[in-house]
Amino acid sequence: MPFVESSALSYLHRLIPLLRFLIVICSLGSCHASLAQQPTTADSDPVRMAEQKLRSIEAASMPGISVLVARDGKVLLEHAIGFADLEKDIPITPSTKFRIGSVTKQFTAAAILKLIEDGQLELDDTLDRFLPNFNRGDQVTIHHLLSHTSGIPSYTDDPKFLSTATEPTTEEDLIASFSRLDFTFDPGEKFHYNNSGYFLLGHIAGKVTGRSLGDYWREQFFIPLQMNDTGVHEPDLNLAREARGYSVDNGKVELALDWDMSRAGGAGAIYSTVSDLFKWNEAIFSGKVISGESLARALTVSDQSRDSMNYGYGWSIQEDRGLRRVSHGGGLHGFQSFLTRYPDQNLTIAVLHNASPAVPEMAPGLVANWLAEIFLAKEMEPARARTTDETVDPNLYDRYVGRYDYGAAVMTISRKGDKLMTRISGQPEFELFPESEAKYFLKVVDAQVEFLFDEQGECVAVKHTQGPLQFRAAKILANESLELSAEQIEIFVGQYDYHSAKMQVTRDGTQLFAQLDGQPRFPIFPVSENTFKWKVVDAKIAFVKDDDGKVVAAMHTQGGVTFRVEKIDAATTRK
Repeated sequence: MPFVESSALSYLHRLIPLLRFLIVICSLGSCHASLAQQPTTADSDPVRMAEQKLRSIEAASMPGISVLVARDGKVLLEHAIGFADLEKDIPITPSTKFRIGSVTKQFTAAAILKLIEDGQLELDDTLDRFLPNFNRGDQVTIHHLLSHTSGIPSYTDDPKFLSTATEPTTEEDLIASFSRLDFTFDPGEKFHYNNSGYFLLGHIAGKVTGRSLGDYWREQFFIPLQMNDTGVHEPDLNLAREARGYSVDNGKVELALDWDMSRAGGAGAIYSTVSDLFKWNEAIFSGKVISGESLARALTVSDQSRDSMNYGYGWSIQEDRGLRRVSHGGGLHGFQSFLTRYPDQNLTIAVLHNASPAVPEMAPGLVANWLAEIFLAKEMEPARARTTDETVDPNLYDRYVGRYDYGAAVMTISRKGDKLMTRISGQPEFELFPESEAKYFLKVVDAQVEFLFDEQGECVAVKHTQGPLQFRAAKILANESLELSAEQIEIFVGQYDYHSAKMQVTRDGTQLFAQLDGQPRFPIFPVSENTFKWKVVDAKIAFVKDDDGKVVAAMHTQGGVTFRVEKIDAATTRK
């Protein structure tokens, strides 16, 4: 079954792209009037403004967030809204513990870099030193694993993964599940956010030190830094003040799939609090964890990631209105997190949320962005005043018309007379205004779209910029995706039984979407009249019709495995 993870272990390998997309969606939709887009004044009290905004978020009978903002080692804001446990009416407090998902990766990266400082590892050590039988292990280095450039398939792409996510495993067994698979690209060739790499790094740390990664973290990081509410999550810990994980879909709240975190390891197994994450940021950026030289290496963006996440080792490095920002998001079913640092301003923002899919207004990346705009209002460059270039010929717009792959949705560009329009799947349509022949902006939110061309002058992609977030979205070419009518795809709409979960197939105009329980909704694209593919993961689904032309099932193919799933209403009818 498809397991894809943006905003965002909450679908570990897709989390950051998903968070980017979530900010886009929320801004273009009902959240576009958030405080992040409202003007602030130099004499405004940022704490008061932030608390007022947090109190305005509807949190009754909903999961919630814990938020911390600190500067120069001093906590300026600690605030919590919503519930840690809805069934028991236990509210979230600043001391509530959350699973932090992929924010774990910076702890794994720091452990590896510390072991390198201690002479126990080298960046160019190859994987076969630790796992002699791993496929192409002699070609994969520690650097490749840290930078997501190894080409090893991410184990969370396995179609069987979701059905086993609640079951305990061993590091050896999990690694064996992907150790003989073909690579998705040659090591060092590309960037692809990858959980397998960081799970392997956690295993390597254990091999080198002779103790578990969790023990190493505890002895080297958690105890010295007095991070007393941080550790590796295990199902029988019975943690005090622990948040339960939920999923929120169209306002409906349900308990989320409860992972056994042995399946996360160095890729995302840590639980923590906002206070402990503040302690971590203070220590890591002041040289108390690893050396300044090691930190500088970790914050060096790889060439392969510059068009996507601007990734180093365990951190993403971006510019936010003239300020340098170092951050990482995380999550898994039921949890999302975001930890960011503006190193030149000594500012930390930590946001933890116990829902994924999230409560839209509580999405941690979105909250962290508007908190930064409030607390750094004086230092940030003013939002650029954009002017429409009235000399741009509207006849140029025809070359941009089409659909663009935003990963978790599709952006459709259309021309209406002399106007260029944009629409994200499931959202209202808005006008794009030209700054130049290739660069356009929205007025409902501070976001820009630049059209990109190949050597022949054909439009092949867009570069989307919104605040500190920037990513490339390829144009969906005619030979990549068929155009089917709304009537042709309506017959596929319905619910399909994946045994451990249900997948809902829905339609928005002529676009078909698939959503597995507890996961975001993703578009699927036709490759024939009955077969569709995902673009966020290498998977496809072929719908099966009976003799009367009614859709009764589907054949799902992913990771070299094909299996049948029944359409629930059709199965009920046959009974």
